[in-house]
Amino acid sequence: MFMLSSTNTTNVFLEDLKIFFETNNIRATQSVSFLGNSGLSHKFDFLISGFKDIPTRLIKTLSVSRNDSVFAKSILTDITQTRLIRDDLTKYYVFINDCSKENTRVNVNPDIITLFNIQSK
Repeated sequence: MFMLSSTNTTNVFLEDLKIFFETNNIRATQSVSFLGNSGLSHKFDFLISGFKDIPTRLIKTLSVSRNDSVFAKSILTDITQTRLIRDDLTKYYVFINDCSKENTRVNVNPDIITLFNIQSK
């Protein structure tokens, strides 16, 4: 029963992403934190290093078990606070796990998609 709890489902998703990066020879560092403009620490699930004119990519993940705009807003806070202290060559991504505990697709809350689309402009 505990195998597919919310935490374990998120961990499986992170492990899948890690395997994807390794399989595709993408150098990604897992679990990195940055001090934001407010002085608080903001954690990102993955960092893909940039070089010269290639941007650094910071990646956050959102699980459908948290298909609520509150968690999406906390992700945007992390991005906003970190963006204020990082250079312009940093790009931010949110990977959304749209598989449920039963491994079926779940529709992502449209408010979350809208929130991320507005912020990316």
